[in-house]
Amino acid sequence: MKLLWILLLIAYSIVVDSSSDEQMKEKYLSYLNNERTKQVATFKHGNIWKLEWSTELAEKIKDLPKDCKTLNRTKDYRFFLMKNDLDDPSWLKWGKEEYDALQRNLLRARSSKTSEELFASLPTLHTAEMMIAGQKKVGCGAYSCSKYPSVDPLSNKTMDFEVICLFGPVVELESSWGIKSGRTGSKCEEEGGRNENGLCVSKDAPLSSNEVNTNSNRAHMIREFPTLALIVYWIFNSLKK
Repeated sequence: MKLLWILLLIAYSIVVDSSSDEQMKEKYLSYLNNERTKQVATFKHGNIWKLEWSTELAEKIKDLPKDCKTLNRTKDYRFFLMKNDLDDPSWLKWGKEEYDALQRNLLRARSSKTSEELFASLPTLHTAEMMIAGQKKVGCGAYSCSKYPSVDPLSNKTMDFEVICLFGPVVELESSWGIKSGRTGSKCEEEGGRNENGLCVSKDAPLSSNEVNTNSNRAHMIREFPTLALIVYWIFNSLKK
């Protein structure tokens, strides 16, 4: 009987993990790409790439330090702390204030050190992480973080977070953030891609991202179904005996 319960728990964990991963992908990938689309429409940036989901980056979240204040970018990713509730007024206010503080820091840096040195000194740029032009991959997951500090050294404000997203491949930033000015999507070809609704995608990318997500979800379910079916079949047969 114990073996039956263990198998049931395994089957349940497979379903839960799969569901939560897909929900995280659907929710945050869509949000981040929408924000990047707004950026190119507002500021006329020509080479902002559309983010694709990276299971590899999402898996790395499991190995992050428990103390979020020790987080830092690595050779593989930069990070951005987020809320479960993407409409949380306190988080939206925090994001705007952090972006304004970053701009003030950049103005101060002109007299003492370069923008690159400032970027190197900050583990994360908070909201601005969403807008780095060359980022192409992202993976997000649950991550508890309490009282994370502001990028403003003169501020004592902090924020609590429940989600983290890891971005790649850009790790170190130049002063321009890799942004090329021009009509939306006009610089995609220079970087080996093509324009899709203002964002850059690879030349061989399918035209419909919604179709890709739907097919991906179906394939994911098809891969898992045989394993779950076998477990359930074995359990029922054991109970009959």
